[in-house]
Amino acid sequence: MNNSTSLNTIGEYVRQWQDEQFPDTDMLQQTLVLAEETGEVCRAVVKEHQGVRPKSRGILSEELADVILLTAGLADRAGVDLNLAVKKRLYRLNLLDFKSDEEASQTIKR
Repeated sequence: MNNSTSLNTIGEYVRQWQDEQFPDTDMLQQTLVLAEETGEVCRAVVKEHQGVRPKSRGILSEELADVILLTAGLADRAGVDLNLAVKKRLYRLNLLDFKSDEEASQTIKR
């Protein structure tokens, strides 16, 4: 893999690794692990905000990477073209005006 590796390629790699290491992994288990990792991102941000771990950027970057890897693996397992989904979502977000459109601002909060 290189710096321009697509999300789909990363997802395929992660799913294959999971299948080798944890052959009974299914979408439910992977989703729960993703939720756990998302909680770890939140914890890293809270600890830095509280001043408990003022140098937690390294921890945050690792946890964010875990969330991306697990998301890509879950997308691959579900048959989702993550590259296309992200492009479509970015296009849609670009069309929204959050400063003047209350409905648009509610859309992103969901």
